[in-house]
Amino acid sequence: MEQFGNLLQKLANALISHGDFKATNFIFSGGELIVTDLDAMYEHRFATQFHRKFRKDCQRLMKNWANLPKIYEMFHNQLSRLEM
Repeated sequence: MEQFGNLLQKLANALISHGDFKATNFIFSGGELIVTDLDAMYEHRFATQFHRKFRKDCQRLMKNWANLPKIYEMFHNQLSRLEM
């Protein structure tokens, strides 16, 4: 979860939205978090545009965990720690 939070923070710092956050687009392999399905990634020029898109990305991601409250809470905690 720490790697996930760090990755999201790096994307936020660079104003990059993924465009398709869902559980299957994150793979943990060899001790590293890998992001897939990069074709919808976008580097925003303005923070307001980024925040709107990033919020949608995060909402989509959280739908993956709607029926798994403990996992939902872990992801929610990482998202709430982001500095934007």
